[in-house]
Amino acid sequence: GDLQQHTKLFPNPVQADLNVQYTILNDGLVKLSIFDVLGREMGVFIDEFQQEGYYSSVIDLGSFRSGLYLYTFTISGAGENGTEKTGKILIE
Repeated sequence: GDLQQHTKLFPNPVQADLNVQYTILNDGLVKLSIFDVLGREMGVFIDEFQQEGYYSSVIDLGSFRSGLYLYTFTISGAGENGTEKTGKILIE
């Protein structure tokens, strides 16, 4: 599947509550991790097996210091074969 089309993280820049919306085409393990610019993992916000379908959640980043962060969103399952989306989040 093409995670670029099926995943949205907004708003960006964000102050506290980050909305995460995504569609899973095949059952799999879903993981959302956020890293600082030095590559240190700052938190894992989703890490569970999920069935195919549409998901929406809100992640509280209010405790993070303002600055630029990186994220990886991965789905690993029989049909996804380790699909990964990476991007940047600016916390104000």
